[in-house]
Amino acid sequence: MDHAELAELMGLLESIANRLTDMTYMALREQAEGNTEFKEQERMLSSARRSVIKASQTLRGL
Repeated sequence: MDHAELAELMGLLESIANRLTDMTYMALREQAEGNTEFKEQERMLSSARRSVIKASQTLRGL
């Protein structure tokens, strides 16, 4: 795997992390409006976002 492929993959992971951030904020807004069903969704989205960020950081170390 060359540098260009790693850079492309890191870019994709960053895009995914950004999308997960947006989705997390949407879930938080729903919670603020009293929709408690979004609490678990927000927790899972936050966990997924942290994992994607960690994967991106790991690739940066290669």
